[in-house]
Amino acid sequence: MKILYAVGAYGPRYIANEIHRELVQEFARRGHQVIVYAGVTPGELGAESIAYRDGSILVERTLIDARGRDRIATEISRRLFHYPRFLPLLRGLRRLLRRYPDIDVIHADAVYPIGALVALAAATHRAAIVPSIHGGDLIAYPGYGYGRFAVARRLTQYVWERSALVRVNSPLMAARARELGCPPSKLRHVLVNIGDRFFDDSRPLLQRRLDARAIVARQHHLDRDAPLLLGTGRLLPLKGFHDLIAAMRLLRDSQPAARVIIAGPNFIDPRDGDQRESLQRAIATQGLDDCVILRDSLRYESEMALYLAAADLLVAPAHIEGLNRVVAEAGSQGTP
Repeated sequence: MKILYAVGAYGPRYIANEIHRELVQEFARRGHQVIVYAGVTPGELGAESIAYRDGSILVERTLIDARGRDRIATEISRRLFHYPRFLPLLRGLRRLLRRYPDIDVIHADAVYPIGALVALAAATHRAAIVPSIHGGDLIAYPGYGYGRFAVARRLTQYVWERSALVRVNSPLMAARARELGCPPSKLRHVLVNIGDRFFDDSRPLLQRRLDARAIVARQHHLDRDAPLLLGTGRLLPLKGFHDLIAAMRLLRDSQPAARVIIAGPNFIDPRDGDQRESLQRAIATQGLDDCVILRDSLRYESEMALYLAAADLLVAPAHIEGLNRVVAEAGSQGTP
């Protein structure tokens, strides 16, 4: 088959690229011809070519210049579709499909917005469309999720109509898809994949965990034998990190030596403002500066597996999740 893999961004600088690359390489290994389609801004492009080959994979990208010719298109996209790349990606995908009329399957990474623009661009194309549900594409939570927006919900209905199958990553998201009108017969449960980097066979698992604990304890001046919890993810209100801080106040009574590290990129919530500052205030107000460590994002390539292996427990206190990939990543390190 000839497969088109449509994703918002593709390249080694993006945190999810590893799992995308492993998946398309596996398609190619099984004898399929694969083209990746994505967007890229001038700043992200640097000295790279817009189109290039990654082994046998052809990567085709649309250059999106929000300060130049795409300024109006990106602004309309932001206001109307709540995704600044929507119209530029739609335009580029239509051109690509005219060049490749023999594509058999288009995989869309997320029902919205990528699945929606694929369904529109391929309205008269022969290809079967197979989108994946991630969570944020359907979730409607105060301040987060495309499911909050009427235009996204309407276009999602069109995606269901145009899709041959829909990949869903959890029972929760399957239920949400049915609520939004997806025929149950189209849903296929396929869990999220995690990167090969999480399976390091060079050392026994116990030794990896001991070594990781020593490194992390040294970096944060911790007692190597004290209980260590880890919460990681974007600092969104729905991730429940305020609840984790409140729980630590209670835990301190029975486990005074316990420590928790909260790590993730900041988020400016339209209602609650700067989330890093909000969490830091909560830590100080509750007198937890000695047992709650709030740090920047973990570097996916070099720190994620290390910190997961170092922790005694991964804490995932989110109010709602599509399927928290870090849970599977923690499992690969033997961390409950």
